[in-house]
Amino acid sequence: MDPGLEDVAFTRRRGYGVAGVYSISTAGRRLRRVAAIGSEPSVTPDGRRLVFVRNHHLWIARRSGVGAHGVTSGTIAEAGPDWGSQ
Repeated sequence: MDPGLEDVAFTRRRGYGVAGVYSISTAGRRLRRVAAIGSEPSVTPDGRRLVFVRNHHLWIARRSGVGAHGVTSGTIAEAGPDWGSQ
C-alpha cells in the first residue's frame, strides 16, 4: 500500500487467464479496473501516476489508467517496476 493514499493498486487474475491492474479503496470499496492487460503496478511517490508491466514492456498512465502508453522499446527484466526509495 502506498502511504497517504486511499486506494491500493494490484494485479488481479481470473484463473490462468490474462491479468489486469485494479485498484480498491483501503475500506474495501470502489473496486475498479485500471488497465485491462497488465501486472505488477507501482505508484509514483507523488501518487499521480502508475507504472505497470504489459507484454514484457513498461507502461505508464495516470493513476486512473487514462493515457496509458508504453515507455520501453525492448523487453524488461523479470522484476517488476519500482520507483526506488523516497
